[in-house]
Amino acid sequence: MGNQGSFECLRCATCCRNLRENKAGVLRGLTLTESEKHLFPPQTISPKLAVGENGPTKVILHQLNVNCCPHVTAENVCPIYEKRPLMCMSFPMVAGAISNRCHIFSYRKIGMLYSEPYHMKEQLEASEKLTKHIENSVRKNHRKGLVLWEYDLNTKKWHYVTRYNSPS
Repeated sequence: MGNQGSFECLRCATCCRNLRENKAGVLRGLTLTESEKHLFPPQTISPKLAVGENGPTKVILHQLNVNCCPHVTAENVCPIYEKRPLMCMSFPMVAGAISNRCHIFSYRKIGMLYSEPYHMKEQLEASEKLTKHIENSVRKNHRKGLVLWEYDLNTKKWHYVTRYNSPS
């Protein structure tokens, strides 16, 4: 680890202005928990992840359906910074990896290994908290035959993700 410093955001707001991402043919927005929905105007929120047997019946995660956060200002200030969503707190950590959408890490190529120049303690903690929230939401709704469904912002349709087999 050597002389790593803590990660310092450049406050360029690139992450705030590029929220939507197309992965595996599904257009996704910034992940929001139920308790974070109130931070945004209702028309900017769509479902993200749901559980159900033959279709989605219980939404367990939400997402912003806009590409630019409605809170970020022209001066790259976030007026809700102190109470921002977990996904924002974890950035540039996304699903356990460092995003190359962050200007600091834009040089990174997918599939390459890099030595990490920064400690990301706060970002990792926020990422782990979000992961636990998702796992707990699925476990809480577990029953035989449960399927995870993901909402595509482009098609505005639900897509099968996987069958959830175990409440472990």
